Amino acid sequence: MFIPPQLSAETAPGPEYNAFCYHDQYNSLDVHLDKLHVVDALTARDVAVYRLQSACASIRAKEQTIHKLEREKDEMKMSLDFLDTANRSKETTEVFAAQRGKLLDKISSLEAANKALKLDVDVLRTKQESMSALDTPRFNEMAEQTLKGFPFVEEDSEVLSEVKIAIPTAVTPVLPQEPNVFTTDDTMEPEERMKARHAILADLPIPSNMPTDTLIPIVIPPPFSIHDFLGTVQGDLKAQ
Repeated sequence: MFIPPQLSAETAPGPEYNAFCYHDQYNSLDVHLDKLHVVDALTARDVAVYRLQSACASIRAKEQTIHKLEREKDEMKMSLDFLDTANRSKETTEVFAAQRGKLLDKISSLEAANKALKLDVDVLRTKQESMSALDTPRFNEMAEQTLKGFPFVEEDSEVLSEVKIAIPTAVTPVLPQEPNVFTTDDTMEPEERMKARHAILADLPIPSNMPTDTLIPIVIPPPFSIHDFLGTVQGDLKAQ
């Protein structure tokens, strides 16, 4: 058995040595603790940086998603606006087509009325020109001398004047009547003969739908006279 030698007073450590050793051990423990604190701080820093990086990546992804959704929203809004515009355009087109059809119908009716009025004006103008051509004293005198004895419609002892006939609203019934015998007497005045012819014509039945412009007077050009016209008549008319 080994027995350590007894330390003498010279070889035994003193109190200063013990204090120094304790102080060295305390310093090494503090250094170790400081190292652990530094490692913990670095680890916490790394964790914080990782979390911050993850948060930034998530924020960027969410921003991209938001931008994508906003684009889709704008596209859908544009599509809805286009559909609304198309529907409004369709409704406007239908309304415009209906109004256009009504206007075309009105224009057609107005054109037809205008054509009818033009025809009436032309007929009235032709009648006016014909009557103005016949309304001359010389022609009236020649006709009055030539057509003695012929039943001719006239009024107020004027030759070839416009005959005004009152057209009844309903069809005039034809009743058997004794015909008035018109006798020409050389002693009768022209006005009396005209009145007698008017009486005979008044007894004749007149249809209700008889047009007023059936009889159109024959216009003889100014260089010719009624004698020339009667000289060219042939057949039964000349015998009358």
